[in-house]
Amino acid sequence: MRSFILFVAAIALPSYTSALPTGGNVGENLPRPNFEGKFPESINITKAELRARQFDPFDPPNCADRVYETATVGNGSPKDWTRWKQISQPIWCNGGQCMAGISTSTSYTLGFDASMPLNRWVTGGFSVSASYSTGNNYECTGDSEKGHKKVCIWAYKGHTAYTVKNIDYPMNPRCGGKSESRDIRVTSPLSDEHVKGYWCGYNEDCHDMGYEEWTENHYPN
Repeated sequence: MRSFILFVAAIALPSYTSALPTGGNVGENLPRPNFEGKFPESINITKAELRARQFDPFDPPNCADRVYETATVGNGSPKDWTRWKQISQPIWCNGGQCMAGISTSTSYTLGFDASMPLNRWVTGGFSVSASYSTGNNYECTGDSEKGHKKVCIWAYKGHTAYTVKNIDYPMNPRCGGKSESRDIRVTSPLSDEHVKGYWCGYNEDCHDMGYEEWTENHYPN
């Protein structure tokens, strides 16, 4: 009698084996994917940012983590400038000849200028650098007979001005959207050797060493 009851019970039990997928690879039967941190070109995000944006929807978001960038506005509205720096002391001729040279001058390292602080410096798509050195390997001579009362050395360098803006947004999308600053004007030195040199100043063109001027366009025009 016991054997008959067990046999009937076995027949009455539903079979779940047929619910499992058949054919193909499942679970641990699949080979390990080759994760190399690569993304399609259409996905503009780094692997670190992607990981940071993975979150549990039931956890409170961490809104303190933000991404800070600086982007060019349109084509940047570029404009050419030349930056001038008096790199020598003014040397008086005192009725004779006079000379400003290496011993009376210094080399300056000059950086970009911005109308307000940047999240980061960007080229704006132009051939510019963040800084440059004027050097001071130059001499200028003056002569009282030519009307020179004093002489000095100026260094000049071409610059490009362009428009950017700061952008920041939360790494977790539940914390809101991005915010943008007002337009920022940046002026950066050219990255090549063009529009660069020295000029001898006399009389009223000589000021204290370190004095600066700007002229529109690239010198000489």
